[in-house]
Amino acid sequence: MNRAVGKAPPTFVINLARQVERKRRMQALVAAAGVKPVFVEAVDGSKLSASAMLPWRRNEKRALLNTGEVGCLLSHVSVWERIVREGIDHAVVLEDDLVISPTFRQILLRIGDLPDFDLLRLETDRSPIVFRHECELEIAGHCVHKLLRGATRTGGYAISRRGAHRLLANFNDFEQAVDVEMFNPRRSVVDRLDMLQLVPAICVQAELVPGIAMQAPYLSSGIDTLGQRADTRLGKRRPTNPTAMESIRAVLRPIKRVAVNMLIRPLGQTERPIPLIDFSSPHWAVRNNTAKSSSALR
Repeated sequence: MNRAVGKAPPTFVINLARQVERKRRMQALVAAAGVKPVFVEAVDGSKLSASAMLPWRRNEKRALLNTGEVGCLLSHVSVWERIVREGIDHAVVLEDDLVISPTFRQILLRIGDLPDFDLLRLETDRSPIVFRHECELEIAGHCVHKLLRGATRTGGYAISRRGAHRLLANFNDFEQAVDVEMFNPRRSVVDRLDMLQLVPAICVQAELVPGIAMQAPYLSSGIDTLGQRADTRLGKRRPTNPTAMESIRAVLRPIKRVAVNMLIRPLGQTERPIPLIDFSSPHWAVRNNTAKSSSALR
């Protein structure tokens, strides 16, 4: 199936079968943006067998990915396989815990106008990433920039068939969580991906929006609760309280960012957080078809 000119590419939404409230909410949000979502059943990491987890075991005491991370990876893999199998030129992939911008559909309609790319990151996690100054394409007040490194999360992105091919050729060798392998070439086993970043972003995972846990607790991420974090000893977790070294790093981080920008700016690059389009609009509300009313996220 190929994307017709002037038509929005398919929008796949990954959703666990047991997360009914999330599905209802995403159905309402995406439909309100003028897009018909295609729901894809996610792989439940908590139900994976020991043999299914074996490829992501370093040895008996150490793991590369936990069950939640493997479930997340395999869920995205199923979408990439569908893109290749059905001959889809471009597709948008969303996870089911997003808030999205009113300009969502306008962006989708212009994806086919972009130069050849593998991945277009549509979201932000408010962390600094490195990208080129030059704007590749301006769409509805947004600019598309060449993404170089440092991005994480797979909440919202566009992918080409070529990008799906490249990721499928490498995913069996992934040693990091899927978002790192996709968007951070310094830590990825994938040789090269042509990555783009939308600025400002049009979506963000709901847990990063202030007050989301109070309005909709079912939107909290569940990956960390499904096992140990990647490459830590089995059965143990990283401490929740920051260590002295982590506190020092937090103080030094802004200074490091200034220094890095001084070095890379002559190369036409910048390192900074990606802004999020204003979400004071009611469109950002935590919607659910079963709810009689909704409040805007602020």
